[in-house]
Order: sequence, then structure tokens, then C-alpha cells
Amino acid sequence: PCHDNDLQGCPPGFDDFARDFQSVMKRAAQRYLMACALALDLPVDFFAKTLTQHGLSAIRLLHYPPCDFQEQGATSADVLRIGEHVDWDL
Repeated sequence: PCHDNDLQGCPPGFDDFARDFQSVMKRAAQRYLMACALALDLPVDFFAKTLTQHGLSAIRLLHYPPCDFQEQGATSADVLRIGEHVDWDL
């Protein structure tokens, strides 16, 4: 990783699990690229050789702790914060 991970509050083994998960997802993405190439009658490595030069994947596991702005004297009008969401349309 580029930076040390802050694993405070994570269950034991979480770091290993996350690394294993990333490895499995990377292999799945590589297989998907091969399948797409074959479906389009392209050489099997057509997408893989290009996309892997630019980095095929990244996993960001983010945790945004709750904030009690009212305790700090702020009102909802004073606070700019995004609500619950996902970063993809599934």
C-alpha cells in the first residue's frame, strides 16, 4: 500500500481479509477482461495488456465516523455533509 493503514477498531484478521479480497477481485477483473476480448473476437490479452499498464483496480475501504454537530453547537444549516450513499449505481 501507498500509506500505512489505520486499522483501529477493525476486527482481528481484517487486514488479511481485505488483502485476500483485493487479490480475488483483481483475478476476477482479469478474467472478465479476457472474456470481453474473446466475445469481441479480439486477442485474449487485448484489454488486459492495455489496462494493466494503468492499474487495473484500487480498493478504498472508508469509514466515516458519526459526528455529533449539535453537541458542538452547530445546526443542520451550518453543516455541509453528504448523506448515506453508495458510489456506484447497482
